[in-house]
Amino acid sequence: MQDKYEALRDRKFSLIARANAAMTKERIQASLHRYNGESALREFERMEDRIREMEIRANVAAFYGARCADAKLAKLEWNDEIEKEIEHMRKQKALRENKPEDTDSAEERA
Repeated sequence: MQDKYEALRDRKFSLIARANAAMTKERIQASLHRYNGESALREFERMEDRIREMEIRANVAAFYGARCADAKLAKLEWNDEIEKEIEHMRKQKALRENKPEDTDSAEERA
C-alpha cells in the first residue's frame, strides 16, 4: 500500500512538472510569436510615428512661439505708435487751447 501511495505521489509530481513545462513552452511560443519580425517592425514604425509627432509638436510650438514673440513686439510697437499719437493729440489740443485765448485777447484789444 505504501508503495502504491509513493508511486501515485511520484506520478502526481511528474504530471505537475509536465504541465508546468507545457505551460512554459506555450508562454515562450506566445512571446516568440509576439516578437517576430513583423511585430518588431510595427513597433519601430510606431516609435518612428511617435517621434515624428513629437517633432511636429516641437516645430509648431517653435513657430507659434516665434509668432507670439513677433506679435508681442508688434503690440509693443503698436503701443508706442499709440502713445506717440496720443502725445501728438495732446500737443494739438494744448495749441488749440492756447490759440483761442490769443484770439480772445485779440478781440478784446480790438
